Amino acid sequence: MDCKLCENDLERYHRGKLPPEISFQIKEHLKSCPGCAQSYRLLLITENVIAEEKSLRGNPYLVTRIMAELENENSRRSVARPSVQRVLRPVLITISLFIAITLGILEGNLIRTSPSYEPVPVEILILNDSAVESVSAFTNP
Repeated sequence: MDCKLCENDLERYHRGKLPPEISFQIKEHLKSCPGCAQSYRLLLITENVIAEEKSLRGNPYLVTRIMAELENENSRRSVARPSVQRVLRPVLITISLFIAITLGILEGNLIRTSPSYEPVPVEILILNDSAVESVSAFTNP
């Protein structure tokens, strides 16, 4: 028997679902082949681990203890939280408003272009003077 056939039939050999002659061949092959013997030992170890896992029972009070601890943690947080929120919320709002106003002023100053000085047309000067002077000064020649 070769190793590939032996490894394919190891589980059925372990369960006793093989004919006696094939079972005998596998048994003899396991005695002579260390690789297949190691595979069979791993199969047995795996079976034992799975059987132990199935036999473990959970602690029925574990869930109750965990839930009680979570409720205690939530109650501790809810006691500490309002005082922190009452102090921090106004402080954070004030700081954020200060930052927003400062950034607005800085942005306005950066965007504003330098004033351009263009000569004022004479007509505008005359119009402005006409608003200040009386009309009679223009009518008497």
